Amino acid sequence: MLKAAEVFPTERQKLYNRRINWKLESLNNFIPEPKPSPIELVKFEGKQRERASKRNN
Repeated sequence: MLKAAEVFPTERQKLYNRRINWKLESLNNFIPEPKPSPIELVKFEGKQRERASKRNN
């Protein structure tokens, strides 16, 4: 069963959570968005990839 302290955070916990959220937001602003991979770019363009031809030796 949950205790009252687990359900209702104290003011100190709320302040700590705000600080953590602020730090995470500032970190997200620092890290650039990931670029799509070459395979994803091909899918976006709608082109089909050609298969490599087999060589009979």
